[in-house]
Amino acid sequence: MTGEDVEKLINAISAELEQLGDEPEKMSRRERKHWAVLRARKGALERVQEAIAEGDFSKQTRASLDYGLLTEYGERNFLLFNFVKSQVGWRLWW
Repeated sequence: MTGEDVEKLINAISAELEQLGDEPEKMSRRERKHWAVLRARKGALERVQEAIAEGDFSKQTRASLDYGLLTEYGERNFLLFNFVKSQVGWRLWW
């Protein structure tokens, strides 16, 4: 992934988050789950972006793996979502 690819993905996710809104309390359970996964994916992409800027390949690989797992399985397997969240820490999620 290049920096431009990451930026495009972040912008696309940000647009989707804006459509959902900022108040998860008013969302249905399905929308809240989708909102949480989108925020997690955006956080993983931001970590990829930081790693690219730092030139840290191992950090970039880990963040890319988190993004891939969240993209593929995040909404279907919420247990995996929570596992990835615990590996990264709470600072990026809320």
